[in-house]
Amino acid sequence: MRRTPALPLGLQFLYPRQTVKGQAAKMREERTIVLLCGYRFVVGVSTEAHKEALEREAPELTIVVTGCSR
Repeated sequence: MRRTPALPLGLQFLYPRQTVKGQAAKMREERTIVLLCGYRFVVGVSTEAHKEALEREAPELTIVVTGCSR
């Protein structure tokens, strides 16, 4: 499972579009490599808000909320 980097405190409910776009682009690249090797690719995030932002940008990714506090 790939963990996304933590965003600064105070942005936990508001994810800047550029940050999410950058994360999604990197994850798509990593996902392609992982799938070619025969593995599944799952992204773990800490909050539901982060999951929703990534799902809007990259609906093809499998994203789960880990609930892990930082």
